[in-house]
Amino acid sequence: MAKNRPTASFLFWGILLLGLALRIYQIGAKSFWFDESASIWISQRPLAGVLPELVRSEENPPLYYLLLHFWMAWGRSETVLRALSALFSVLTLPVMYLIGIRLGGRALGLLAMFILAVAPMHVHYAQDARDYALLTLNASLALLCMVILLEDPTMREGRLFRRPDPAAGVGWLRANVARLGMSVFTALTFLSHNTGIFLPASVAVFIALVFVPPALRNWRAGKSSAPPDRRWLNWTLLLVLAGVLCLPWLPDFLFQVRELRGGFWIPAPSFGGCLKIFREFFSGSVPENRRMIILDLGAFFALIVLGAWSLRKKSVPWLLLLLAWGPFAGELLASLARPILLSRTLIWSTVPFYLLLSAGLLQLRFRLLQAVALAVIVAQAAFSLKSYYDSPAAEDWRAAAAWVAPRLGPHDVIVFTDCSGQIAFDYYFLKLGVAAEEHGIPVDVVGADGYSDTEYPPYQYSNQATAAALPRLQQVVSGHPRVWFCYLHSKDYDPSGVVLNWLDTHLARKAEQPYVGVTIYQFDQP
Repeated sequence: MAKNRPTASFLFWGILLLGLALRIYQIGAKSFWFDESASIWISQRPLAGVLPELVRSEENPPLYYLLLHFWMAWGRSETVLRALSALFSVLTLPVMYLIGIRLGGRALGLLAMFILAVAPMHVHYAQDARDYALLTLNASLALLCMVILLEDPTMREGRLFRRPDPAAGVGWLRANVARLGMSVFTALTFLSHNTGIFLPASVAVFIALVFVPPALRNWRAGKSSAPPDRRWLNWTLLLVLAGVLCLPWLPDFLFQVRELRGGFWIPAPSFGGCLKIFREFFSGSVPENRRMIILDLGAFFALIVLGAWSLRKKSVPWLLLLLAWGPFAGELLASLARPILLSRTLIWSTVPFYLLLSAGLLQLRFRLLQAVALAVIVAQAAFSLKSYYDSPAAEDWRAAAAWVAPRLGPHDVIVFTDCSGQIAFDYYFLKLGVAAEEHGIPVDVVGADGYSDTEYPPYQYSNQATAAALPRLQQVVSGHPRVWFCYLHSKDYDPSGVVLNWLDTHLARKAEQPYVGVTIYQFDQP
């Protein structure tokens, strides 16, 4: 497959353009949902205010938000702001190609690149103004550097970085760039998302399983004519260097971990939930029947095992398997304390999965069987992508704001049951040239300056509306002839329905307008 260089070049650019087209198609068509609006709300602050607010109200590290802060110079529309994620996602495609070439030649590189290009999950998060595409890019670059180092015999030597060697041309420079790249991109993976910590953790397990045992055997055997194998030490030192680069973020990371020990919206892991995660990895939204999902995933995992077996003469299958399964196992274990298992935070682990899957596809004995397997992958991706493009936004704040704005009276008040929903609503509402008094229940999230209110505590996940919030609600609506109530995330923030029940009891409901993810109610004073 693709042994001819001109053919390979043609396929490479074709796949790259396909990936680009899928990632920019209708990129600005859907309304921002809350998480995207939170990214914008934090990133639009003065540069000195980005990190304090991020630590206070999010559970993510700063890299994406700082990049988005500068990207906003190009504009603040849905298309422009999401284009940053699309750029990261498109850049990941040639990185995947380069990894594949290192592992098994052009055929493997092109096939892995193609699977990544059409993967519904990656297209989705390429159109999401969040940090998941950046996380995947940095993890892919770290993996590329690791694969290069696995092929470098000088990693066995005692010296970590190679000295300039005119006889070796630029080989010494490439080797040192790969070493630095492993440390830098491992650190950037962690600085892209806190769950990126499972990258160095998985690599540490790889070192312990692959490099330490032969070093111990040599040590126990005593002196030998062969030079000692110091791969375990050099790889460990590169991980330590990555850790040093992350030290400035460590105190804030520990603060975020401590603050999130309480309630959170992610459900506890379940067998069905794990099946959905892997279905999203490989086939998007199909199939829907649990039995069919199991059969489908069984075929994918069989190909992954075949791919790992085909690369067994190298150390790389262990690295790929640990980077594929390590983050999932890490999030599963962490979920024993507080659920964090989520498909989108594991998105970067699909890169080693796709590489092994591609290697397995190439090992199928018959070309017809290869074609059928690839056709199934393409058909599932096409169906899932059509479903994604046709589906509405996760939360249609654009439509909600457009419905309220022309009906708003001069003395009306807008109330949010999820106080943080005001961020998403205001992105569209203020664009319409209207303004109103707004309040969150049980507390305000946005102050008079448009940033965090001083009474708003960190990590809003514990800010459920209870009966204790009703005196504040009464005070907020008092003196206003009309109340607009934005009701969202009710099972998390108003599980007992106390806010809506109080409004129905004390005010007159005049209108109800449901949208995806949010319902707007109009109440008048009796």
